[in-house]
Amino acid sequence: MRRSSVFSAALVLFVLALTFSSLFMTRTVQAVPPPDPCVKCQGKCQREYDRCLSHHPVEEQQQCHDGFNSCIVDCFATVCEQ
Repeated sequence: MRRSSVFSAALVLFVLALTFSSLFMTRTVQAVPPPDPCVKCQGKCQREYDRCLSHHPVEEQQQCHDGFNSCIVDCFATVCEQ
């Protein structure tokens, strides 16, 4: 009888120790790097370029190319090289 009560008490203490140790385990948190503003600006240029190409016939697409080039140059001048 005494042996079973000691075993039960040890088992309860073991289970409690496992329960509370898992509550206080440390977890490493990794910060997500902020998005690169240069890549964001270039993506905006690409979306505008694709939209322009879809709205204009092939004969009028030179303005899309020119707009894309000026947008990329503007990105590098104002965002990427800062």
